[in-house]
Amino acid sequence: MDHSARLRRLKDRLDGSCAVITDPMDIYYFTGRYMEGMERLVALVVSEEPLLVVPSLHDGETRDLGMERIVWHDGQDPFRMVAERVRGRPVLVQGKIPYSHVVRLGLRPEGLVDDIVSEMRSVKDSEELEAMSMAVSIAERSFRDLLDHIQEGMTEADLARYLEDRFRANGADGPSFSTIVCFGENAANPHHRPGNRRLKRGECIVVDFGCRYRGYASDTTRTLYTGKPDDMFYSSYLAVMEAQSVGVSSVSPERTGSQVDSLTRNAIERYGLGRYFIHRTGHGIGLEVHEAPYLDSNNTQYLRPGNVVTVEPGVYVQDRFGIRIEDMVLVTERGQRDLNRLTHDLVLV
Repeated sequence: MDHSARLRRLKDRLDGSCAVITDPMDIYYFTGRYMEGMERLVALVVSEEPLLVVPSLHDGETRDLGMERIVWHDGQDPFRMVAERVRGRPVLVQGKIPYSHVVRLGLRPEGLVDDIVSEMRSVKDSEELEAMSMAVSIAERSFRDLLDHIQEGMTEADLARYLEDRFRANGADGPSFSTIVCFGENAANPHHRPGNRRLKRGECIVVDFGCRYRGYASDTTRTLYTGKPDDMFYSSYLAVMEAQSVGVSSVSPERTGSQVDSLTRNAIERYGLGRYFIHRTGHGIGLEVHEAPYLDSNNTQYLRPGNVVTVEPGVYVQDRFGIRIEDMVLVTERGQRDLNRLTHDLVLV
């Protein structure tokens, strides 16, 4: 990936200001190196020429980046080094920068660089899309392995561990988030943490899963059922499946995030289930599982070609069941392309 081109684009957007980038994922986006400084200062200073500031423990992995570096050792003051470099310049920082860092750097920021970086990251290039497509493919292959593994009496945690093991066996870096597996009434809680609840016949299984490939994430959800579903569950499933189809087909550079959310939500409401759809329609995804742009009522920005978003309507009936279907969708010049291949039909196991 051409990280130098990304740095040049950022510099051009700064309009003479200097940016201090401290978020590890943003530094990774611009350098290809992931470094969590924790209490140690790791910073990318972007002005006329980029400057990377790292503690000595990251010396070896950053030598080949082809940019100026300050490699500091315990006992030195990297904050003073950066402050001297940016003194007298208008400075933009990140909202996530620890306040203690701002104080020690002696900065009086003129604003945030977050919107510029977020917008850049939201539009994926061909190499990013290749990595994300591979992450989707590996995750789906692993999910198909899971279908043959499901048995009554297994716990939610058993299935989550098995699926995450399959990610690695099939070539992923690892899971992109803690896998969500919910049985029966637990599925009414969208972010349920898998536990020791055992699978029984005649109940739903919601699996929200994803893996990373070359740093990029995937995020997919499917709902299964053991045995034969009752009429309420099945009609609710058909409603979610229709809403998900409407949501995917409505993704377009001619629509805003809020418009996609509204169209998807209306499809659920036509079935009288609107009160059970309790979260936004979706979110952007890339290096992070949740990033811009968001498909919710607040996002009045138009989608852009190169955005990748999830479309994941759901219905959650407390103490009974939950249903969610989620795909990753690429915004194209003319509309959209669904990156997932798994069936949307209800799978009985």
